[in-house]
Parts: sequence; structure tokens; C-alpha cells
Amino acid sequence: MPDGARYRNNPEVVKLTSNNKGEITFTPTQAGRYLLIAQYQQNAKNKALADKEQGAVFLTFEVQLQ
Repeated sequence: MPDGARYRNNPEVVKLTSNNKGEITFTPTQAGRYLLIAQYQQNAKNKALADKEQGAVFLTFEVQLQ
């Protein structure tokens, strides 16, 4: 999501799904700072205390004009 959009009523979120290699492609439409949130969830294997495992990574980056 672009800079300043996180707490708006319309946060301009773009949801992407990775391919079978875990890769995504994204081309920003405007310059500025962005927040990327990558999440995963899967069924827990051989875990007596949990049904699912999940994780998240937060990354910020800046896009500049050429």
C-alpha cells in the first residue's frame, strides 16, 4: 500500500498471490513509500497443541521516479 494510506478508510491495498515458487510481481503506479506485508498459513503437522502455523513479514520500500 502506498505511503499515508494505512489508516485511511480506503487503504489502496493490492492483494497478490505468489506463484508455485513463492514469487510475486508488482509494478507500483506512483512514486513514494510502500508497505509490503507477506503472510502465510498452513496446517500444522504433528503438532498436538496447534491446528495451523502462520507467519508474516513486513517490508517498507521507496519507489522513485526515473
